[in-house]
Amino acid sequence: MYSVLSFLHLFGFRFKKGNLNLSVLTLYSLVILAGILLGILIEIVQGIYIYQRHYDIADMVANSFGTIFGVFGFVWTAKKLDKLNR
Repeated sequence: MYSVLSFLHLFGFRFKKGNLNLSVLTLYSLVILAGILLGILIEIVQGIYIYQRHYDIADMVANSFGTIFGVFGFVWTAKKLDKLNR
């Protein structure tokens, strides 16, 4: 799930028509950081506020790897799309 969300997030930034003024590396870093923080926040909220649920460190790690995988998947796909458009 996190890989798909990260991919779609970056895909949206690729076709945005405004001034973002961020380097590509900064944008990728922000998407990875946001995905990791969102995964941690969801696990903590799940452990504290939802009855008979608990947070799991393994889920946090899996969410983080999913986010990173989504960014790398987008980079690979964007390179392929750029080659097709040339």
